This record gives sequence, C-alpha cells and structure tokens, in this order.
Amino acid sequence: MRSLRLSGNRISAASASPQTRPQALITAKLEENLPKPFCASLRVSASKLHTRSPHNLRVLRGSALKTWPVNERRRQSALRLCGEVALLAVSLSAAVVDRIAVVVGNTVITETEVVQEARLEAFLNQAALDLSAQGRKTAAEHLVDQQLVRNEMRIGSYPKPSAADVDSMLRKFRQEHFTSVPQYRAALEKYGVTEDQLKEHLSWQLAAIRFTDLRFGVPGTAEQSADRVPAGAPMPKADVDQQMDKWLKETRAATKVQFKPGAFQ
Repeated sequence: MRSLRLSGNRISAASASPQTRPQALITAKLEENLPKPFCASLRVSASKLHTRSPHNLRVLRGSALKTWPVNERRRQSALRLCGEVALLAVSLSAAVVDRIAVVVGNTVITETEVVQEARLEAFLNQAALDLSAQGRKTAAEHLVDQQLVRNEMRIGSYPKPSAADVDSMLRKFRQEHFTSVPQYRAALEKYGVTEDQLKEHLSWQLAAIRFTDLRFGVPGTAEQSADRVPAGAPMPKADVDQQMDKWLKETRAATKVQFKPGAFQ
C-alpha cells in the first residue's frame, strides 16, 4: 500500500487568490477605520508598507500626523491604527513567504507542509533527511494521496482515533526506537520535528488504517470469498493493498492535481 502521510490544515485555493495580497488587506484596514480623505493620502504609503522598511513606516506615521487635524485624541488614534497596520503588514509578509507547492482540487498544500512531511517521514524511518528537489517531490506525492483519502473520509464520516489511542501508539513507537526519553527528544530536535507534529502524524496513520480496513477490508460475496478465504473472514492484506492502490489511481486520475514547478527546484 502506498504510504499515507501527514498534512496540516489545508486552505482553499480560492482563498489564495491575488486579491488577498498584503496591499489590498492593508488598504482595507485603513478604509475601515479612517475618513475617506485621510485614507486617500495614505494609500501610497500602504502600498509600500508590506516591505516593512523603516523608511516606509516613518512615511506612514508622518502622513498620519500631517493629514488629520491636530487633535491629541485623533493623533493618538491615528498612531494606534498605524501600529495595527504595521503589525498586519508584518504578518502578511511572513505568510507570503510560504509559497504554494501543490493544488489538489481546490485544496492548497504549501512548501512548509511539504518540508514538514519530509522531516516526519525521515524521523519515523530513522533515515537521512532528504530536502532535495526530488525528496520534496516525493513528500508532496504522499501529501496528494493523503488529501484524496481525507476527502473520502470527510464524505463517509469515518471515525477518528481517540487521544488515548494516539498516546498508546506514540509510547509504542518510542519504546521500539529509542532507549531513553532524552534520546527520543534529541532525535526530534535533530530532524526538526515537534512532538505535537508527531502525534498529529500518528493520529493520521491510525485514521488511515481504519479507513483502509473499513473501505476495502470487507469481503465480497460468498462465491468471491470461496476462492481465497472462508466467507465472512477478513480480506487478505495483499488484496486490501491492491484495492487501495487501485482506488487511489482512479481517484487521482479524476482529480485536478497541479505541482508548482518553482516549489521543486
């Protein structure tokens, strides 16, 4: 069976449209809180603010003081608003850095998620971390398969594992691969993985196993089962894996998947 891997919360491809660019959000923030004449005088500053240069911040501050009538209450309100806009610009600039790597249907997978997936896979396999273009492409392929499974699980309302199940799986993994807690912590740090990310990944693995068993592990008719196993018995794992692979190929062929070339150079 193909490896089904972790992906974080996804965002809609529509929400990543150019209209959510920093300049538009900063301008909207200004127009929401200030009189129209004042907004007009600050639009040029707002358009440059997301560069976060000290000069542009001073320009916006100066515009606030010169344009609005000199009134202490209004002066303080303007300065507070400028601070809010500056914080907004900083957060938006940080978000822009996380580029889109893959689009699966209408769901976006970011470069950060691809790198995190590669780190988690290396940690779980205790293998060398490969963040090359090919290594990241392999991790992205796993995330695509996983997103297809997530979509199906959402439609079918498949059960999620409990926190106790996840803790038990984590404890078993730690005991099998590490001789002490400090060694385990050191490995997490080495691969750049947090325990919360690991637990989320293990939770996904449990959910994927249950999905596979429920979706593909039910035996067919008595006639079909007679050739392999008695009717009512679980389907052999090899058959489950084959059905899972077949379903993934068919579902992927029917889904628009776009890999962004710039994310894998």
